[in-house]
Amino acid sequence: MRVFRYLTLLLERHIAQKKNPLPLPLVYPIIVYTGAKPYTYATDFFNLFGTENKELAKSLFLSPFQLVDVCRKSDEEIKKHDWFGLEPVQNLLGCDRNH
Repeated sequence: MRVFRYLTLLLERHIAQKKNPLPLPLVYPIIVYTGAKPYTYATDFFNLFGTENKELAKSLFLSPFQLVDVCRKSDEEIKKHDWFGLEPVQNLLGCDRNH
């Protein structure tokens, strides 16, 4: 998990420092271990989800995320799809649906 935190921090720094940060640079993590005992921890992030969930975790993390733009959906469409009770969120955000 720490590796992903470091990668995220590096990319955030890149974005903050560059006028045109995209495309993002590729970052290849290399871990140098100096412990007295052999390293026995997972080196594959997805192994942390267990054998039965490894492929699902890969799919969730590596696929494009699903976007539901609640301010651009009508009340009827939200009710039709039953997107996890988003109508109250839409109302809470004060979305202007006249776009």
